[in-house]
Amino acid sequence: MIIERVSLENFISHSKTDILLGPGIIAFVGPNGAGKTSVLDGIHYALFGRPCRGNLIDLVKKGASRARVEVEFSVGGDRYIARREIVVERKGKASCREAILFKVENGKRIPYVRDPKQVTKAIEEIIESSEKVFSTAVFVKQGEIDKILRMPPAERKKLIDKLIGLDKYEKAYQLMKDAVISHFEEKLRELEGKIETLERLEEKLEELRRKLREAEKVREEVRAEVEEYRGKLADLESKLKTLEAKREEYNRLRPLLEAEIGKMRSLEDSARRIREELKRIVEAKMRAAELVKEAEKLPLLEEAERLSGKIDLLEARLKPLRRELEELEYYERVVGELEDKAKKYEEATVLLEEKRAIVERLRGETSALDNIRGEIEEIEEKIRRKEEEIEEALIEFSKRLKVRISSSSEALSIIRERLSKLREDYKKIEKELHVLNTRIGELNSALRIHRENVSMLQSAKGTCPLCKQPLREEDRLKHLRREEEIVKKLVVETLKAKAKLRDLEARRIQLDKTIKRIEALNPTQISVLEGELGELRESWRKLLDEKNRLDAKIAELREAETENMELEKILDELRGEWEAYSFAKKMLSQMRKRELVEEEIKPIEEELKKAVERLGEILGKLGISRDSIRKQLDEARSKSIELEKLKAEILREDSVRRDLERLEKEISKSKENIEEYKSKIEKLSYDEALHEELKKIVEDIRGKLGEKERELAAVEGEIRIYESSIEDVEREIRELKPSVKEGEKVRSFLSFLKTIREKVYHRTGLPQTLRRKVIPLLERKSRQLLETFNLPINDVKLVEDGEKFEIIAVSPEGERGVDSLSGGERIALALAIRMAVAFTIMGGKLDTMMLDEPTIHLDEERKRDFINIIRSSFTSHSRPLPQLLIITHDRELIEESGAVDVIYSFKRSSLGTVVEQLIGVVEQ
Repeated sequence: MIIERVSLENFISHSKTDILLGPGIIAFVGPNGAGKTSVLDGIHYALFGRPCRGNLIDLVKKGASRARVEVEFSVGGDRYIARREIVVERKGKASCREAILFKVENGKRIPYVRDPKQVTKAIEEIIESSEKVFSTAVFVKQGEIDKILRMPPAERKKLIDKLIGLDKYEKAYQLMKDAVISHFEEKLRELEGKIETLERLEEKLEELRRKLREAEKVREEVRAEVEEYRGKLADLESKLKTLEAKREEYNRLRPLLEAEIGKMRSLEDSARRIREELKRIVEAKMRAAELVKEAEKLPLLEEAERLSGKIDLLEARLKPLRRELEELEYYERVVGELEDKAKKYEEATVLLEEKRAIVERLRGETSALDNIRGEIEEIEEKIRRKEEEIEEALIEFSKRLKVRISSSSEALSIIRERLSKLREDYKKIEKELHVLNTRIGELNSALRIHRENVSMLQSAKGTCPLCKQPLREEDRLKHLRREEEIVKKLVVETLKAKAKLRDLEARRIQLDKTIKRIEALNPTQISVLEGELGELRESWRKLLDEKNRLDAKIAELREAETENMELEKILDELRGEWEAYSFAKKMLSQMRKRELVEEEIKPIEEELKKAVERLGEILGKLGISRDSIRKQLDEARSKSIELEKLKAEILREDSVRRDLERLEKEISKSKENIEEYKSKIEKLSYDEALHEELKKIVEDIRGKLGEKERELAAVEGEIRIYESSIEDVEREIRELKPSVKEGEKVRSFLSFLKTIREKVYHRTGLPQTLRRKVIPLLERKSRQLLETFNLPINDVKLVEDGEKFEIIAVSPEGERGVDSLSGGERIALALAIRMAVAFTIMGGKLDTMMLDEPTIHLDEERKRDFINIIRSSFTSHSRPLPQLLIITHDRELIEESGAVDVIYSFKRSSLGTVVEQLIGVVEQ
């Protein structure tokens, strides 16, 4: 894989940076913190979607809301572009918003894969390397060039193991102990615990069975005692039953005896009362003879009372009729006197109602006036704001288009004209860019051919490397000067073409921005605002017309309200007379005619006269006054009632005598029954004390029987518990028995795992076998690289000695230790081993390496040795790598060395990193 181009926007310290790379040695020079390493960070993030240091938010330039990185690379003959964009979501957080992998075909970008994870996966498949392998092989961090030689042998072994991936076996060795083996040891301890539990359960089962047998023996003994108590209880209950029967008969007869005695006493009381009643009847006969004369006055007294009441009733009926006649005469007089004034009041009331209706209608029509005034003010404010919006939009358009614009139609016309011209210019620049890119490609091809010619002519001896003919030295020098002159001309022409290319690219970018800025202008916005302004003005005119109409209605309303006030004043003056007239008329309408009242009074007066005459006759016969009628009547009625009662009492005499005879017979019968019940109770011979004693004995036997039955139930419950416990223990034993076999299996598998761990993952196992296979590969590749460095060292041996790793250099004089090497030899050896490791990791498919500050720990002499090695080996025809990126702050050393093809200078400014190409032409 060759990195062809890197584009950074708001990335770490870069605001906008585009760097062309390609095959060859390319150096990034500049002071620390100038943004050199950020380019490597950008390459790593574009390819794998993860920052190689810090967090995602750290990749976004401070103050920016988004960052974008784009890396173009080639694999085989295919070109790809990886682009990723980061957005800042909230303070301290960022995320990848876009990730696209393009494939470049015929100069056009064709989307190949989208989605961050899928892009990373596709890139790893294309470059045939994972992120971890790529980072280890391709990126050489600060100070790691000669680190492998500077460190002690034990640490050197750990470093080489880590670089070639053997450290993962040590991690796996420990992880297998911590995770896998520990898990199964824990499992075995768990199973052994279950086996111990199984043994305890078997002992517990035997103990439960023993206790069950003892409980069953106790149950049989208690059952025998229960049966004995039940036999005794049956015999006693039989005797008790006999006594119960006697007690029942006794209890039946005793109440009957007591009831019969009570009945006899009740009959005797009744006979006594009847004798007394017979005596009272005799006394009543004597009193009745005295009351007969007084009772004969009752009919005349009752008639006198009825006539007196009738007179009172007739007088009561006449009283309201006479009052009604008086009211009729009063209301007729009022109506006659006030009729004219009432008529005027009613006419004024009708007129006032009509006026009030007019006022209400006018108020309803004018009620919307305040709202309309508010709407007018609101629309006037909206019109003012809309005019300001249109003015601001026209000013903004005028600024952007740099011409005075007064309407949306004028803005649309100017935008169309400007866009047409700008797009024509853009197409012209694209055509020129295409021609220039083609020309630069041709120049690069020619430059590569003539440089190879120069290289071959420099080392040619006797035979022309171009035409394969015999070659004299002066001809070789002549051809060499001509080829060098051609190279210089091609370089100059290429630089001019690239400078023009950059100018055109800058012009194209500027045009693109201008076109987008103008395209972003939207004249329809002004048109919409103008339309809205017209609608607002039309609404304002309509509301103004309505306001004027309502103002006229307000004047009409004020006049109607004045007339209403005058009418209300007149009504107030007439209201008292009208109310009196209305009330009198209303009352007359509700009352009867005068003739009807007079006709109703006349018969009542005649009837009243007759009643008074008859009452006088009766009072004369009785010799009493009208005021004493009630007293005389009450006395007569009282004596009449008493007489009637006495008559009823006298009539009961025969019945009472018969009841007395019947009771005397029942009393005699009751006495006979009492004697019979006494005789039967004596024959029972029931002993209540004996009965109670026997009941106590039975209750005692029942209590003892209950205790034994409860004891039996407890024993049986205990037996059931033992049986249930035995079943539970037997079930647990059945469940735990497989643990014995499982424990044997786990113990065997654990032994197998420990064997695997020691034989496969231990440092003396598979890692040692792999190391023995990898070391010859590293030695062979290091040897091949050392051959290109043109140094006395022509071979290297990597010797593993226990926990140490020794490095031995081989020269024509023999084997030499690392400490005996010169500065240049140490750098050459370190670089060869580091690159050999990279080639081994990448499976021999290493196209590019990136050295970050490779000289940071080197003194001046070793720095120059490093540059000389780069110049002698990487600029030759058989260079070990197509592409080498060097990041360093030793600018002077790089510029003076002549070892690099292209130098980019990095500086920090107030706007961020500034990148400038100092020398060289990038081959594309």
